[in-house]
Amino acid sequence: QIPANDNDLGPIFQGVPDGVKVHRGFNSAVFDNEDFHAVLDCISSARLGGDCEDDNNVSSETGAEAGGANTDETSSSTTPYELITTGHSLGAADAVLLGATLHLQYPNENITSINFGCPKVGNTEFSVWMDTLQPDKGGQMMSLSADSNNSNKERGSFEIFRFVNKLDLVPRL
Repeated sequence: QIPANDNDLGPIFQGVPDGVKVHRGFNSAVFDNEDFHAVLDCISSARLGGDCEDDNNVSSETGAEAGGANTDETSSSTTPYELITTGHSLGAADAVLLGATLHLQYPNENITSINFGCPKVGNTEFSVWMDTLQPDKGGQMMSLSADSNNSNKERGSFEIFRFVNKLDLVPRL
C-alpha cells in the first residue's frame, strides 16, 4: 500500500481510497530514500525564492521541477505552481507515483506527469483512483473562476500523459 514505511508521510495519504496498492519496488524507489523529502524541500525552497540546486535539495534523478508561485496560506500570490514529473520505464512508474503523491500534498497546484514506456504501477483500484484524479474524468477539479473575490480555494489538477511504443512489452507487464 501507499506509502512505504515512513510515518512522516501518513497524513499525506489519508485521501487514498481503501484497496489502492502499488508495486513494492516502485513504492520503495520513491519513498525508501531521501529523494522524496528532497523534492518536498526543493518545492518549499522555491516557494521562498530559493534555488534547489544551490542547496543540493534535490537530485537530478528525481525528475521533479517547480516553477511559478505558491497558492497555500503562507503566500500572498494567487498564481499556482506547475509541478512536472517525467520518466522512462521504471522512472516513468516512479514519476506517476511521485505525481500522485505531490497532488495529495499540494492539492491546489497543477501537477503533470509525462511518462514514456511506463509499466503498470498498481492494482485496478490504483488505476481507477488515477482516473478520478484526471481533470476531465473524476469531476473533482473545480473550474478556475474569473472572479478574483471567490473565497473558495481553486483546486489544482493532476494530469498524466502516457506515451507507449506499440512494440514495447514493459507497459503491458
